[in-house]
Amino acid sequence: MARPLKSIPVMTLCLIAATLLLIGTASAVAPDAAFSSNTTSGAAPLTVDFTDNSAGATGWAWFFGDETYNGTWTAVNTSAGWSARGGHTSVVMPNGSIILMGGIDGGSRNDVWLSTDNGATWENITPHDPNDIWSGRYGHAAVAVNDTIVLMGGMNVMGDEYTLKNDVWQSRDYGATWTCVNTSPGWLARYAHTSVAMPDGSIVLMSGTTGSGLKDVWKSPSSGRTWERMTDISDSAEWPGEGPTSVVLPDGSIVIMGGAGSSGRVWKSTDGGAIWTELSNPGEGYSRYSHTSVAMPDGSIVIMGGWYLGLKNDVWRSTDNGTTWTQVTEHAEWSPRLGHTSVAMPDGSIVIMGGDGSTSDVWRLETAGSNARNPSHTYTTPGTYTVTLQAYNDDGYNVTRQVITVTAAVAPTANFTANRTSGTAPLAVQFNDTSTGGPTSWAWDFGDGETSTDQNATHTYAAAGNYTVSLNATNAAGSNTHTETDYITVSAAPVPPVANFTANRTSGTVPLAVQFNDTSTDSPTGWNWSFGDSAWHNTTDAAERNATHTYAAAGTYTVSLTVDNADGTDMLSRAGYITVTEPTPTPTSTPTATPTSRPVYSGGGGGGSTGGPDGYNVGGDSAVSKVNVTGTGLKSFIVTGRTQSSPGTGIPPAPGTPYQYVDLVPARFEEITGATITFSVTAAWLEEHGFTPEEIVMYRYSGTAWEALPTTVERATGTAVTFTATSPGFSLSAISGVEQAEEPATTPTAAQTTAQAAAQPTAEQTTAAPAGKPAPGFSAGTAALAFGAVLALGAGGYLVRRR
Repeated sequence: MARPLKSIPVMTLCLIAATLLLIGTASAVAPDAAFSSNTTSGAAPLTVDFTDNSAGATGWAWFFGDETYNGTWTAVNTSAGWSARGGHTSVVMPNGSIILMGGIDGGSRNDVWLSTDNGATWENITPHDPNDIWSGRYGHAAVAVNDTIVLMGGMNVMGDEYTLKNDVWQSRDYGATWTCVNTSPGWLARYAHTSVAMPDGSIVLMSGTTGSGLKDVWKSPSSGRTWERMTDISDSAEWPGEGPTSVVLPDGSIVIMGGAGSSGRVWKSTDGGAIWTELSNPGEGYSRYSHTSVAMPDGSIVIMGGWYLGLKNDVWRSTDNGTTWTQVTEHAEWSPRLGHTSVAMPDGSIVIMGGDGSTSDVWRLETAGSNARNPSHTYTTPGTYTVTLQAYNDDGYNVTRQVITVTAAVAPTANFTANRTSGTAPLAVQFNDTSTGGPTSWAWDFGDGETSTDQNATHTYAAAGNYTVSLNATNAAGSNTHTETDYITVSAAPVPPVANFTANRTSGTVPLAVQFNDTSTDSPTGWNWSFGDSAWHNTTDAAERNATHTYAAAGTYTVSLTVDNADGTDMLSRAGYITVTEPTPTPTSTPTATPTSRPVYSGGGGGGSTGGPDGYNVGGDSAVSKVNVTGTGLKSFIVTGRTQSSPGTGIPPAPGTPYQYVDLVPARFEEITGATITFSVTAAWLEEHGFTPEEIVMYRYSGTAWEALPTTVERATGTAVTFTATSPGFSLSAISGVEQAEEPATTPTAAQTTAQAAAQPTAEQTTAAPAGKPAPGFSAGTAALAFGAVLALGAGGYLVRRR
């Protein structure tokens, strides 16, 4: 026994020990196992996703309830370092360390070996002081009660002398030092007995032999210090004597198995060892002694090897607390043996060590369904499964369970939806499986020769048409098909035209004849040419889509081509595309552009204007809102007003202060003989520039000069003033503010406006000074005489008013 230290007072030692115990208790915390799942029932095949909710866990051993334990054993060490032996014992500690103790290898051993890596490597931690350890022995029993190892009994062999033991030893430091806590526990000295550590920390010792089998049961509530006899089963001839094994189950019941003279019977106690019930007699195939057994986290019991009519290396398992047994492996990878030992590890694996007095090998079987933290598992067979999670860390392990119910599979009922069922090609459709009954495979037919096996499929229809879609859903119980006739309707994609053109020349002298050739693509059905000099060519006749135009005046001209078809409109405008120069240094006068006859535009799309008896609405972004037009072929007439920031290259600025330059572009007509243009100017602009409404004039560019158009104030609102101006046709126009003299101009009446539209101003009238101002170059008296003459002419009906 260990000798007490005399240099330190006993009270001091007790205080130190108590402090260390409190510190260790506070810091050593096993995890609290917990988990959840996305479902707890369903038809097979049923896939369940498990989520770990444990507190403080660093490792996980999952048992899904359908493990078979018939996997391959792996040799983790064929020569562990300790001598080949049998009759030894071993325990697994809360941190997963394995402690192997004693045994016989020709003589009794009292060494202690430690492995911290599932038996792969070992360290000899035997105390050097013989007073700090028990004497050599084999056939002894050992259990771990939390961090304390308790070793009991056994046989010591010294040469020809055999000494039975009934002493009890404790180690509180994982086997490094030992203390004898009882040399006379009450039970007879023995070996080949078995013992278990109960959930409440007590120890139960059973059976063994002194040369003849013992049939008693003893219990210690104090880690081996004191003992009480629980029962005497000497009246049962079938109770195991020498060499049984025992386990304690999660519910606290004890199961004892095998042993010499028991014919392989199994007994169970549910009250801590006081009363025992015989469970089964599995038969000769199961009968044995000097085997080893473990209780697993999932509640099953595993027996390995032993002796019965020869050495064995088979593995048996019970999933019903020892009532029935199944041989899961007839011949394991390790050699047949007896006197070996085994432990169940925190990660769910089983480790067996040595045996038969001639081996020092270590083998391991992984039994857990998964060691992932959050695994998924698929159940393929109907049944009720108990799922076990053993969560562990360096301070211990903890178990929790949950039941999963799997019903028989039924054939699925196929069904699906789509994010869209119609559209233009190419049409991408997302199909979503909504089948019931747990299908495991899917076969899509999209109706255009294409298929898919994805559960949720995406398919693109390239061509117009009506398509029937079907889905076949299958599982182990059968299949089912759902069909939607003409489910997808795909229409042809609109193809608007793309405008393009060329010219046989882009520069030259007046007169310059240019051949414009349409090179537009995607089948236009209407063509609208703008040559930049107020001339147009419009047609829906493909034979006339190419235009020839002669430029009569020098300048730089922007050419535009607008094309359309039933699917849309496109315009190409080339600024400064045509450059026309004078043939001689002396400039020649270019006639004012006049409306020309054009084919009636009777087809195609495009914007512009709409019209009727009250005039045509003007498209575009200009201040012009409506026009009234006289002429022929106006049934489909349209006009677009495009604003310009300047009059353009080669064109002088309009008189006065321009409010807006507007390029009025007509289309779909035969001939225009006149137009009344309605436009507006914001009151804010008038106020900012100091103009009255009577000082607003619309000008029209004739190709050589700006011509003032008769302009009338129609109405004024709080934000804008509306005007009308009469014009012989459409071209580049300018809305300008022209400052007048102090005498205000007279605002024409509606009747006067009509007279103005009938009497078109001449070029000289257009360039004359605004009403109310004397003409330049005349004296005031002369101007007065001229004004009187004008009044006289007006009285005779000859006055043509100009604004």
